[in-house]
Amino acid sequence: MKTYLVMCRLLLIITLQCMSMQSHQVLSSSNSLASIPSNLSCPNEQLQILLQFKHMFPIDHKSPNESFCGYEPSYPKTISWNESNPNCCSWNGVTCNDLTGEVIGIDLSCSQLSGTFHPNTTLFNLPSLTNLNLAFNNFHSSPIPSSIGILAPTITHLNLSTSSFAGPIPSEIAHLSKLVLLDLSGGVFSPDQSNYTRLRLEKHDFQYIISNLTQLEILYLNYINMSSCIIPDSIVNLTSLTSLYLIYNIGLYGEVPDGVFNLPALQYLFIWNYYELNGSFHNVNWNISGTNPLKDLELTSISLSGGLPDSIGYLRSLNYLAINNCNLLGPFPDSIGNLSQLIGLSLRSNNFTGLIPHSLSNLNELKYLYLSYNEFEGQIPTNMTSLQKLYTLDLRNNLLQGSIPVGLFEFPNLFSISLDNNMLSGALPSIFFKNHSKLTYFTISKNNLSGPIPQSISNLRELYQFDLSFNNFDGTLYLDTFSNTTRLAMVYLENNENLSVVDAYGNFSTITSLDLSSCQLQNFPVKFLTTSKNLQFLDLSKTGVNGQIPEWIGEMSSMRLFRASNNKIKGEIPSSICNMSFLLQLKLSYNELDGPIPPCFGNFSMTLSVLDLRNNNLEGGIPTTYSKDNMLIILALNGNHLQGSIPKSLSLCNHLQVLDFGNNMINGTFPSWVDALPELQVLILRFNKLHGLIDISKTTSPFPKLRIFDVSHNEFTGLLPSYYFSNFNDMKTLNQKSISSIYSSNMFYQVSVTITMKGHDAHIEGFILESRTIIDLSSNKFEGAINPIVVGNLVGLTILNMSNNHLTGHIPVNLGNLVQLESLDLSSNQLIGEIPQELTSLTFLEVLNLSCNRLEGHIPQGKQFNTFSNDSYLENMALCGSPLSTKCEWHEMETPPPGPPPHDDSEDDSFWQGGLMGYTFGMIIGLAAGCLSFYTGRPKWFATMMDGIQKKS
Repeated sequence: MKTYLVMCRLLLIITLQCMSMQSHQVLSSSNSLASIPSNLSCPNEQLQILLQFKHMFPIDHKSPNESFCGYEPSYPKTISWNESNPNCCSWNGVTCNDLTGEVIGIDLSCSQLSGTFHPNTTLFNLPSLTNLNLAFNNFHSSPIPSSIGILAPTITHLNLSTSSFAGPIPSEIAHLSKLVLLDLSGGVFSPDQSNYTRLRLEKHDFQYIISNLTQLEILYLNYINMSSCIIPDSIVNLTSLTSLYLIYNIGLYGEVPDGVFNLPALQYLFIWNYYELNGSFHNVNWNISGTNPLKDLELTSISLSGGLPDSIGYLRSLNYLAINNCNLLGPFPDSIGNLSQLIGLSLRSNNFTGLIPHSLSNLNELKYLYLSYNEFEGQIPTNMTSLQKLYTLDLRNNLLQGSIPVGLFEFPNLFSISLDNNMLSGALPSIFFKNHSKLTYFTISKNNLSGPIPQSISNLRELYQFDLSFNNFDGTLYLDTFSNTTRLAMVYLENNENLSVVDAYGNFSTITSLDLSSCQLQNFPVKFLTTSKNLQFLDLSKTGVNGQIPEWIGEMSSMRLFRASNNKIKGEIPSSICNMSFLLQLKLSYNELDGPIPPCFGNFSMTLSVLDLRNNNLEGGIPTTYSKDNMLIILALNGNHLQGSIPKSLSLCNHLQVLDFGNNMINGTFPSWVDALPELQVLILRFNKLHGLIDISKTTSPFPKLRIFDVSHNEFTGLLPSYYFSNFNDMKTLNQKSISSIYSSNMFYQVSVTITMKGHDAHIEGFILESRTIIDLSSNKFEGAINPIVVGNLVGLTILNMSNNHLTGHIPVNLGNLVQLESLDLSSNQLIGEIPQELTSLTFLEVLNLSCNRLEGHIPQGKQFNTFSNDSYLENMALCGSPLSTKCEWHEMETPPPGPPPHDDSEDDSFWQGGLMGYTFGMIIGLAAGCLSFYTGRPKWFATMMDGIQKKS
């Protein structure tokens, strides 16, 4: 995948350079139409205009836009512009009329010009100028002068692309009504859009330009800020338009007019967007337009409804068809087989379904076929063997089944095959690799392929990347199988659990990446490593490797990633690893390593981002020396026998996100300086011998990003660290995500930790880790009450464990605010009072443990509380109600004593009658309220009614 992305980006840059060079070449060729007699000289006033323009721009040999000049070398053309040669018609980049000597063309593209473009430049005063090309220079974010409108009477070709112009595109461009070519493109695409400025085109100016420039044949508007712009409907009136390029313009939205696809002269159509454009082919019918001249149709990241029409087959002049990431769906039209001139076909990242049509076999000129990231099913067509010119085949990420056709390996020019992430099965016959001297990329990972890996892969001498990972290959593979290749760099065989890999000597000097994780290796591959000194990526995890890491491992100074976790590696960690000064990740967890951690591990590599030595038998202390500018992100030493205190020098690790020292024998006090680490998300100090107070901080905003705080099973004392709780800002927000993986220089690392989760120790990673926020203070000696305000604000908290302490007071009602809480453990404390009814609102609560306290009263009922067993409430002697067997006593109200005998005083009689009625009514209402509250958990409507009655009374 990483190599594929690099290739895509390289292809993108090359494509854009070619497009820009196309407009540049059009201008250059038009400039060269006039042949200049040697005795012809330009007028003096025009010579002075050119000299004045030259003096405004010094030469910059390191211009940032110089690299976009493509295959034409960049050189300072204006060096030849000087008065010692008064014939400006002979100057580089200047073209004159062959009759009058007047300057008609200026081509200063790729001329290393650098400086501010003056708004009143005299260049526009050249009266006969028809062609102006200033592409690939650096004008330092200057605006395009509005005075450009002066060129209106004569200018036909204008190219200002990739020259660091910025600001609004002047509406005066629309006055240049004779324009045949207009190129205002910005720089080459940058995904983060951070390293260059953009021109800005307003909606009304876009419409104005399109409406007025009716003679346009070539239009490039790429990488422009077009916020709130739509493609004007008037664009369909540009009947002379042969080339239209609208590539990655920010803010361009709305419908792509149907008529764009039917422009009668259109040969090249490129529209690449950011998913803000939409459209369809519903009203496009290419078969009614006669002979369609379209040669190149490329649409990317546009929301197109529906599918690809059958009339696509009438575009018989088409050389390249690329509609990528456009949400097209439905079957692939068979009529595609009519495009006999097609060289490149790319329909990546859509929703095509059904079979790959057999009509593809008619495309005898096809070199590039990309159908990846769709939902094609069935088998790969066997008749594709007729595509003898095929260079690249990419069918990744579909639903293809069956075996790989032998015919795929008969293409004489095949350079790349990518069949990853399908459901292909069967074996790889030896014949596959006998006649493929040109095959460079072969990736078939994540399928159901089985059987042995053919030794005939040794015939692939040009092989660069070989990826058979995540399959079911078995048998034995000798590493010297790869020794015949001359370019092999990447070998990925991971997750073939029945594949036995045997170490061997050979010439492996070109190999930079070897991943054998979850294969069967047994012995450390010493023979391979001694002849692969350029190795950068080595993963031997879960291979059953035993023995020791050789001391000379440090001689592999190019190593950037070394993983050998989950094995049986013994002995000490060689200190020579510290010679790997470019190392990014070191993962040796879950082995049998012993001895001390080499002291140099804190500062041997300025690039080290992951140091994972968990679950070994390491002894001694934590390394104490860390360089000031280190890049450490993950430091995981959990599950060893480390002693001593946590070194304060770790405060230099400003990029640290995970600090896991759990399950050791670390002593001393809480490292209060750790709360100042700006990126820390996970702090695990569980099961150590730390002691003393925690809530002592000198940091104004401690733990700004912390999401997991586990200090359980230590000997901390004093009050709960409420000051820290009040600053756990990432726990105060719903649906935040914590770290689950990192990329260090494109090298992936899956973060994992062990915590007490829902009453049991659990190893969590991926989404489970990403979605959890945890506070675990259990099994310490904390005392005092739980601060209701501070804890009640942690609404994003998913797990809270304060069990086995000496906490007193009531359970805060505010815990009902923690709406994402899944586990709450307050057991084995000295809490008193009733269980708050508000806890029943915690609809995600799966685990509740309030046992071994001094709680009393009725256990709340309803929602999640109906799912908890006796264990949640044991040893609270005064609790009653379900699920406990102890029933709550209902004290019936005693009958009031009889009133005095009746007498004739009607006023007194009515008083007693009214009192008796009120008393009876009140008793009925009270009993009803009690029953409803008991069975339904105090219904909101009833509580509201009763509150209203009480207020009125």
